[in-house]
Amino acid sequence: MMDYGYHCHLGRTIQLHIAADDNMLKSRQGCFDLLNQRIRDLDQRSDKQTFLELLGQPFTLPTLFELQPHRGDEVCLISRILLLITATTTISITTFSFR
Repeated sequence: MMDYGYHCHLGRTIQLHIAADDNMLKSRQGCFDLLNQRIRDLDQRSDKQTFLELLGQPFTLPTLFELQPHRGDEVCLISRILLLITATTTISITTFSFR
């Protein structure tokens, strides 16, 4: 009877499959450990500060504008009208527009 190495190759194939599966499990566990470590390392205050430093422009207060008279308007009269409007409604001075 001739030996073609069938059993030897079959054994190696099964060992290779088991080793690959074991390496996959170890890799997955390493990813889980890394993610858990990163979650533990999160710092809300530091992250917020970094975010505001990098992208803080939309969160800054707009610059105040100075009212300029138009065709004889008096600035003090317009200022009083704006103060009355903002006192009685929820419209802020910065979003009020003249037409």
